[in-house]
Amino acid sequence: MDLQTARHPSPLTRRGHSPSLRAPLATGKETGSLAFAMEPQDVCLKVLSDAAPEALHWTVVLDRALKDRLLDPFTIRDVRGTVVKSLAALAKEGRVVKQSTGVYRLPDRA
Repeated sequence: MDLQTARHPSPLTRRGHSPSLRAPLATGKETGSLAFAMEPQDVCLKVLSDAAPEALHWTVVLDRALKDRLLDPFTIRDVRGTVVKSLAALAKEGRVVKQSTGVYRLPDRA
């Protein structure tokens, strides 16, 4: 072993296992996640309806969706971008109201 390798061993060498021994990732059904059953826009609407009439910042929507296992960050490549784009699309359609920068709520019922 040369001096460079001794100072900075690879993470796999340090941990003593190889990538071929890793277990495959579990699916949503196996983990009990509901993420496979709902579209991101539906998730945003559910989180906002649960919080109604309170307005939520998109980061709170994301946090609650992740905590409630409505979104799976391991199956959605850019989960933050997905939530932001979903909320923007919902606001454009009139299904949610953009109260201020990054803050959304459900529209008032008349």
